[in-house]
Amino acid sequence: MAVSETWRDVPGYGGKYQASDMGRIANTFWHGQKRKNDGRTILTQYKRKPRGRAKLQSAKRYVHLTDLEGNMREFSAAKIVAETFLGPVPTGKVIFHKNGNPADNSIWNLDFCTRQEVGRMTGADSSRRPVLKFSAAGELLECYSSARQAAKANYFSYQAIIDRCNGKCKRHILAPDGNYYAWDNTVSINRARKDLRALARQEGRIFAPANWPWPST
Repeated sequence: MAVSETWRDVPGYGGKYQASDMGRIANTFWHGQKRKNDGRTILTQYKRKPRGRAKLQSAKRYVHLTDLEGNMREFSAAKIVAETFLGPVPTGKVIFHKNGNPADNSIWNLDFCTRQEVGRMTGADSSRRPVLKFSAAGELLECYSSARQAAKANYFSYQAIIDRCNGKCKRHILAPDGNYYAWDNTVSINRARKDLRALARQEGRIFAPANWPWPST
């Protein structure tokens, strides 16, 4: 069944731009006029290249919007979507991606938090991140609230779970217990699907798990 996508006008642009609850942003004008029949052109969301001392490219997405006076500016796609559906960012708060994936700007993945709250949720202690356990066939077996809980329940070291969830065990994607462990976020789930599908192909099986999870939003 097709999933319905809701579009709303981006505040401050007179209906020229719209954002969707799935995290997409579109231009609804053509040659200065509103398109007919709710027509829209989806804007490309891009990643910034590393600047200054930054060595890694962030997964955060940006778009260019042109105001009614013709001035073009760069904005965070997350900011556009959040302010369209949740309202202005409250004073003292920032936009937080719940599943840890800055490229996932669906409205269900966005929230307003203080920097202190973000620090507690994304600090060096990765034990707070939910972990999924899949069978070799791709069936979702268990969901743990943290890496520490997953390690304790399956008799692994905490670091072993962290390494597997971070994709560092490329030669042996399955853990010694024959299962696959992944973070409960879009990037990690997509990697799990790719790895387990490749494993099924190698073993001459069809990859068709009955309860494959849709990436968290």
